Amino acid sequence: MNYLNAFAQELNTPSPQLERLALIIGGIDDLSLDIEIYLEQIENLARQVKRRMPVSAHGCTVIEALLSILRDEMDFRGNVANYYEPANSFLHRVLDRRLGLPITLSVLYMVIGRRLGIRLEGMGFPGHFMLRYEDEEGSWLLDPFYGRVVYATMAEEYLAQVLQQRIDFQYPLDIYRVTTHSLILRLLNNLRTVYLANEVYDQATEVLNFMVMVAPEEDTLWRERALLRFQSGQFLGAESDLRHFFYQRQLLHHFVENRPVGILQPFILPEVESVPFRPSGEITELLLVLDHIRTSVARLN
Repeated sequence: MNYLNAFAQELNTPSPQLERLALIIGGIDDLSLDIEIYLEQIENLARQVKRRMPVSAHGCTVIEALLSILRDEMDFRGNVANYYEPANSFLHRVLDRRLGLPITLSVLYMVIGRRLGIRLEGMGFPGHFMLRYEDEEGSWLLDPFYGRVVYATMAEEYLAQVLQQRIDFQYPLDIYRVTTHSLILRLLNNLRTVYLANEVYDQATEVLNFMVMVAPEEDTLWRERALLRFQSGQFLGAESDLRHFFYQRQLLHHFVENRPVGILQPFILPEVESVPFRPSGEITELLLVLDHIRTSVARLN
């Protein structure tokens, strides 16, 4: 299975399925991963949860019951002991081990809740991920990682307790609500951070392959993948990524000049001819990389 193609295909559907996207990412961890087996496992879990949910539950009782079933009875818990383990970010591994991060546990709750008619919204707070549930009786936050349910009005107080620092929201809670795209991007960024911290660059590059699909407008993703590709000797891929980066920064003229950086002259902007443009330190470093790539490719050819 070509996981990148499958991911792109699902991502570009009118209503991409969150659990399918999260499972496809698991191809980074297991090249033989069978997505359909895990989708059926989610269906089975949803059926089990439905049988155990109290009849006519409403208000806070709904999510307290959901938390009790998934956490206390089925033992889906936060991996406090090994928080930064890559497996925590893969939904199939969460299903296998019943351990995960706040965001992967939240994905599981969301997709099971959807099958039960329980609408849970992902809330991407700084430093922590939770869920929000609302009905005619009120609004609550559900934390699958630590196993807590609190009133939404207590968000600042609760996060301050979890993160051990003062929290002062400048915006209404709605600003932290995530879309499917932004949730998947945040999930991928967790993986990217872990792999880079552990200098596992091949996997970090694979994660970036998915990230640039979700957020092609983020020029820093193209720059980072270019540098990782350059480091591993993938010169043509690195050059292509740098073209994207320079284009998005509106500096494509530097990319196409194709001359050694050592003799790079200030570029005169045509609309303001009296103001020369001098590349920043970041741009100069990337031009050095580009020059090295082109020299290496010319030598190979």
